[in-house]
Amino acid sequence: MKTYSHGGQVGARLATGKDSRRSRIQTALRGIMRQGVAFSIEPTGQNSSSIAHFPKSDLEILVSYETAVAFRDGGRTFCTPAGEFSRTTDKAVRNFAPGDCVRLSVSEFRDALSCAMEGNG
Repeated sequence: MKTYSHGGQVGARLATGKDSRRSRIQTALRGIMRQGVAFSIEPTGQNSSSIAHFPKSDLEILVSYETAVAFRDGGRTFCTPAGEFSRTTDKAVRNFAPGDCVRLSVSEFRDALSCAMEGNG
């Protein structure tokens, strides 16, 4: 059976409830977000992606499936490379960042997100 680039099986239903979205965000931010950091969740209109809002800052992170793919911090938006994941993920990134977006390699993006989380999380 084929799998998505994010590890899910093709044809498998993606749980889209609030708890499922929270769990996917926590999985995406594992290792860079301190335990117990509060955040709110905004569905994006796509079942596969959500936005995490951190209440004590202006940090917003777009998570597609279980992968952080874009974030806004201090008025700037950073994104993973177009075509790195799925077409659905690229569409979610375009909707999240319709204007200028600083495209970073996946490793650079993860480092930048980690720095943003240290300052805001």
